[in-house]
Parts: sequence; C-alpha cells; structure tokens
Amino acid sequence: MENYQSDVTDRLLAEIAVKVQLSPTNYDLAVERYGTIAKFLDENSQLFDSIEGIFPQGSMAIGATISTPYRTDEEFDIDLVAKLPKNSDWKNHTPAEILDCFHKAFLSSDRYKRVVERNTRCVTLKYKNMHLDITPLVDRDNLQHGNVMHHRHEDREDDPTGKQVPSSPQLFAEWFEGCMPEELAFESYYRDLTFDAVEAVLTEKSAEIEEVPEQEKAQFKPRAKIALQLIKRFRNIQYATRKGRMPPSILLSKLVADEAPHGNSTKSLTEELIRITAALEKKLKQGKIKEFNPEDHLDELTDRWPETEDQQKMFANDLSEFHSKLSTLRTANMSDKRKTLKELFGENVGSAAVESVSDALAKNVKSGTNKILSRTSGTILVDSQKAAGTVTPKPKDFFGS
Repeated sequence: MENYQSDVTDRLLAEIAVKVQLSPTNYDLAVERYGTIAKFLDENSQLFDSIEGIFPQGSMAIGATISTPYRTDEEFDIDLVAKLPKNSDWKNHTPAEILDCFHKAFLSSDRYKRVVERNTRCVTLKYKNMHLDITPLVDRDNLQHGNVMHHRHEDREDDPTGKQVPSSPQLFAEWFEGCMPEELAFESYYRDLTFDAVEAVLTEKSAEIEEVPEQEKAQFKPRAKIALQLIKRFRNIQYATRKGRMPPSILLSKLVADEAPHGNSTKSLTEELIRITAALEKKLKQGKIKEFNPEDHLDELTDRWPETEDQQKMFANDLSEFHSKLSTLRTANMSDKRKTLKELFGENVGSAAVESVSDALAKNVKSGTNKILSRTSGTILVDSQKAAGTVTPKPKDFFGS
C-alpha cells in the first residue's frame, strides 16, 4: 500500500474533521448512555409492551457524527431507534400514544425526568454537550422496513392520533456504507491523525490518570465520508443564526453517497471535497428535489425539507460560497487559511486546526525537514500531488469504523 501524500490544506481539512467528531471521552459516554437507556427501556413496566432493542441510526450508524457550536461549547446529537415488534400490543396504539408512552416512561425515572423532552418523532434526553434522540420504530415487514411515529404535541386538539411515516434507517446505513470507496492509503493517514489527537489529549491529562484508558476505535474513513462531515459542519455554521429547518443530515448523506463512487477522478481530500460540493450545488440548482431511501421507496428523505424551492436555493447558494472559498485555500497564506477556515467551520475548530498544523511545521523547520510526519503510515510530504489510492467498493462496517 502506498502512503497518502498530503499538502498543508489537506492536513488542515483532515484536522478539522478530527476535531468536530466525538472525542474518545464523548464517544465512551455516548456508548455508556446508549447501553443504560436500552436497559432502562427493556425493564420499564410502563411501556405498552416490550421492545426488540435499540440501535444507532443516522450519523452515529455511519460514522459521520459531528458537533454543532453552541456558545463556547460543542454539542452532539446522537440518534437512537427503539424497535417495536410488529405483532405486539404496540399495534393497538396511535403514534401519539406511543410517543406519549415513551415520554412518560422517562418522566417516571429520577435519572431522566429532568432531561427528557417530547418531540414530533422522538423523545430527547438533553445532557450538557450531548442530546440523545430515541425514536420509536415499528416493523413494517420482515425485511427491515419500518415506520416511525409522527405527532406534534402542540397539534393534539386538531390531530389527536398522529401518523406513521415510512423509515428504514438500518437499510439506509448498509446502502451508504456500500457506496463508500475503499481508499487504504488515505484511511490509514486519517486513522493516524485520529490517534495523534487522542495521544495529545492523554498527554495533557497524564498527571490526572494512573493508566491510559482504552482509545476510541480508530475510524478508517474514505475521503467522501470526511467530505460529508465537513459539509455538515459548514451547514451547522450557516444555520446557527437562521430560523427554520436546515437540510437534514440523512439527505446530505444520500447525496454524498451518490457521488462517492466517482472519487477516483480526484487525487486529494481537498479536490474531493470541492468535487462533491460542486456536484451537490449543481443538483440543488436544478429544481426542487425529491429523494428516497434507495432501499425503501416509501421512505422519503425530503418529506420535511425543502418546504419551498427558495429554501433549497438558499443552501445551494451556501454551497456555492463553500466551493468558492475552498478553491482559494491552497494558494492562500496561513493567515488567510485561518480566516477562511474559521468562516467555514467555526472559530474554535478553525483556529485549533491551524495551530496543530503550524506546530507540526515549526517542528519540521527545527529538525531541518519540510515534511509532516505520520506515525504509522509513513511520511506525509507537503505540497505533493500523489493519488489517494485505489478506489474499490467497500462493504458495510458498523459505526463507520
């Protein structure tokens, strides 16, 4: 396997992707809470009937979770599904009653009653820096097709029952992973950056710990998945001060996955991000879109966004700005790179990425080299233009790892 050859801009973008995903501490905390919630629901006598189990959906399931800046903190949304057996007492209750049932179950718990909130399709546990959405889903057939409950509590007088909406998140996650190319050189390079970030945190805290805790499982991610995370982060920055619904992550995941197999036409992370962003911009400017889960023709991914073509055009224009600024990054000096990255991805992570790369370059100057070193995948040459590696279909790997 050849080493992935990265320039400074590639390294900056990869550093940002590392910094906006779940840290080892938050990852472990999410997994712990996930297990605790599953145990709580399994043992709760207030539910109408038993549940088959809980599994991750959306970004958590495909390894593309990213943070949203909130004041001085970074917040994460973790999506979980509570699967309801098809042939059980659940079928005798309306969507409104099922959502109410889950809400009341959490309200009955001293652990959860202060953090639970009922929403249109889920109940949410709101912790500091982390929200966990638990979405009840009932089997529609024996092929992993399902329906989620949809009911706005505020509309109870006009709509006392709600409705079931087709949704097949497990099948979507499998399809998404199947679209991801295998790029061994880049994935090894990105894994090393993740390891290096973990080691930096542990080194800073070494005085407080007696034993190094188990690290978060290193994630072998192709460039398309990193591109998705960066596009989502950019979206979060754009919509931080806007009213109204923003483009849903699952829709962006679908659009990026459609483009992912064509990644052999680009050589670097920067080029691939620019290519995918341009493709999404073009698609959103061709008229109001309607997208479905490729594994479930009833599961519409655009059922709540865009509500109007103007909403879609707004995000298309955002992508145009994103594309334009990305194109200037490679020729910009480090000061201008910092400014652009802060505008695109937020002040905290933009500055932190520049500091990390600047420190690496400073060490290179001190040692008399012009290279950025990667711990296990070899030397990463600054300003090299070598290819990212062979692109071949990749089977599903749960949690995106």
